[in-house]
Amino acid sequence: MDLRGETGVHGRPTRAAAVAPGRFAQTGQVGLPLRPYARWLRFQRAVELIATRRSVTAAAHGAGFADSAHLTRTCRGMFGGPPSDFGAIRWVRDVREFPH
Repeated sequence: MDLRGETGVHGRPTRAAAVAPGRFAQTGQVGLPLRPYARWLRFQRAVELIATRRSVTAAAHGAGFADSAHLTRTCRGMFGGPPSDFGAIRWVRDVREFPH
């Protein structure tokens, strides 16, 4: 793959990784390697989809995981439990909705 002309800040490839140039700057500032950062973004998307009552399989595919087993392994590795546990959480969109 020819990446000439496809670099963002710090000369890192951006289009090939499907990441906006500004995101590369953020990963460098917090010291997080690209792959774990991309995994975290996919996981966040999966949790958003699960919060909208999508199945774990639909959430996994919608977030870019190969299948629900891939999402489950990632979730267990990050949090020690399956992604289906996130379906029982009452999600709050705005802090002002939080009970006082």
